[in-house]
Amino acid sequence: MCDEPDDENGDSSCPEPASHWAFVFVYALGTLYFFVAIAIVCDELFVPALEEIAVVWDMSDDVAGATLMAAGGSAPELATSLIGTFSGSDVGFGTIVGSAVFNVLFVIACCVLWTPKEMAPLELTGWPLGRDCIYYACTLVMVSVMFGFNTPGKIEAWEACFLFCLYFGYILIMKFNEDLQNYFSPPKISSEDTMAKEDKTVARKNSITYPSNYRAGFFHLISQDAPLLETAGVSVVFKIKGDVKEVFDQLDEDKSGTLEANEIKTLLKMLTDTEVTDEVVADVMSQLDIDNNGLIDFAEFTVWYVKSEQRLQQEEKIIFQSLDPEMDGFVQISNLGHLLTRLSVKFTQEQLDEATKHFETGKEKISWEEFSDWFENSPFWAEKIRGAEMAADAAEGIWGDLYDFPKETLSANIIYLVMAPITWSLGLTAGIKDVRIPGNGGWCFLQFFLSIIWIGVYAYLLVDWVTIIGATLGIPEVVMGLTVLAAGTSVPDLLSSVVVARAGKGDMAVSSSIGSNIFDVTVGLPVPWILFNIFIDCPVIVGADNLVISVLVLLLMVLLVVSSVFATDWKMTHGMGATMMVLYVVFVVQDVTRVYLTGSQTC
Repeated sequence: MCDEPDDENGDSSCPEPASHWAFVFVYALGTLYFFVAIAIVCDELFVPALEEIAVVWDMSDDVAGATLMAAGGSAPELATSLIGTFSGSDVGFGTIVGSAVFNVLFVIACCVLWTPKEMAPLELTGWPLGRDCIYYACTLVMVSVMFGFNTPGKIEAWEACFLFCLYFGYILIMKFNEDLQNYFSPPKISSEDTMAKEDKTVARKNSITYPSNYRAGFFHLISQDAPLLETAGVSVVFKIKGDVKEVFDQLDEDKSGTLEANEIKTLLKMLTDTEVTDEVVADVMSQLDIDNNGLIDFAEFTVWYVKSEQRLQQEEKIIFQSLDPEMDGFVQISNLGHLLTRLSVKFTQEQLDEATKHFETGKEKISWEEFSDWFENSPFWAEKIRGAEMAADAAEGIWGDLYDFPKETLSANIIYLVMAPITWSLGLTAGIKDVRIPGNGGWCFLQFFLSIIWIGVYAYLLVDWVTIIGATLGIPEVVMGLTVLAAGTSVPDLLSSVVVARAGKGDMAVSSSIGSNIFDVTVGLPVPWILFNIFIDCPVIVGADNLVISVLVLLLMVLLVVSSVFATDWKMTHGMGATMMVLYVVFVVQDVTRVYLTGSQTC
């Protein structure tokens, strides 16, 4: 059972090509289609289920990010690696290595090159970059030792288990991340730092929404009329907070689980200083009561409340008062930047200077009326309104997008119809009780397992079709994995990292890319190997020579990235981004060239 395959005639190791070369186009279209499909199931269903599981298990943000969220971002690569391992193909390993290079070089390069001028250059912090890169480099060294020196040409069960244990070491580091950072890089506390920390605390406490991966999904983004990155930039940071439930329970005086007109009137009085008439209440009820039964359930209430202007205005007033210790209705003009930060507004120094100049008319303070009049007529307010609407869309789950037809534009309608077989099949199975819809959190485990099944189906088709394309065109499996599969399965990570970078969060963008690679190497590779050893009861056969060189070159690329960042004083300049893009091309070219020069592409 454990004998190495006989390659003499290529019968056991060479994939079958397409029956006719013209079918390559059909397989190529199918591959692109299922790249989108796997992005949709991961983004719309798998990741939200994981986030809900993290809440159920009461996991800290650091540990949840290093485990469940990393699994969500790397699920396509893990599924591809699993299928490749059991089918005796190199495509799985090629996908892992190719995805790693894609994340380290191409994704980070795109983050730098697409960062708006007002946010550039992105500044990085030494600790998170050093932490992740050092640990990642250690995992790559261990893989090289196993492939090339310890048991060349095969992976034993104990080696796979050892590599998998390194993943738990990373979780442990993330668990004690803050303590380790304070030990190796103790912060220098100043009054300005304390104020900035308080700004973030107040912003999180008073906002109904807060930064998270819990957002409108990939299908929602690609089916909108607005530019993709612009839309994603708003929607990527929203999740419904528990405060919405607290408000609902407070209004639900009879504890019936629904709100009536008199209870909605109580809410409106809380949110506004103006008179609330019966006509206003009736208008709001008509907006909330989607099923026209005269009662407002929690899901209907959440969608309206999150995007209501009254709620945003109340939030604005509470945050203004947090910087008004004398409670006289005024704040210092010098605190304008802190005020905008607490309102979760993205602004440049130029915009802050312009706003300060607007208010500086010989006085040191601004009133609540002056600020609210300016703020609610500024682009910042429009951004908050749009963000609230996107948060409300996310609260409707996948069904909000499925029922949103026909669209306003021809292109949006075409996308909807083309993806309908995927989206409706997902909605009727894994998304039947979408956990993003308030009240459905208890279905997270069912959604998790059904999502895994769909990811496995899509990954199997992708591996099979990409292999057939390669066989027909004479391209080795490992090259197809290194290029096509690696790029296709990494598109969701590319999008999310670029969006975060465009918001000026360089550390988050880089850590996301490197962290995803750590998961790929310490889980995406060893877990399929462990399962193979268990079920097939023999070691995994690997092509040691080329794999060792690929991993060592990847290690060199990581060191070049760190060196480049260090050389630019921890700033990600456009020049550095262009260099990374060139390095990505160099890596792919040299890896493909080596495969052909060694003759390993022939069957």
